[in-house]
Amino acid sequence: MQRQTALDEPGYDFHMLIDEAALRVTVGSSEVMTTQIRHLMNILTARAHVRIGIIPLNAEFLAPADSFEFSYATDSDNKRIIDPFEDADVVELVERTFDLLATTAVYGEEAHAILARALASHTESGI
Repeated sequence: MQRQTALDEPGYDFHMLIDEAALRVTVGSSEVMTTQIRHLMNILTARAHVRIGIIPLNAEFLAPADSFEFSYATDSDNKRIIDPFEDADVVELVERTFDLLATTAVYGEEAHAILARALASHTESGI
């Protein structure tokens, strides 16, 4: 929860991708999953500066991607600031992969509908 305070820092925009399969797998318990999915639904509606794309189960496979986190900052000229310890080639590959995967994601009402179906799968099945 402490890390989530960054979502409310002024001046930042966030773009995240979640694979629908990750929403369907029970991690912990159904209660844990329903709490997490409801939280994502709240973020979709309450935080305009947070963009969450969900990659549907039936999305076209465009690129393999392990789970990864990627972030960067920009300076006053909107130029990217990359950590000097990061390999620029790796950063570029991760950026291209993210951008490609983002083209297969759904947003807004479509994302909310997927979240609602995932929520129902955890609350109705009694997993």
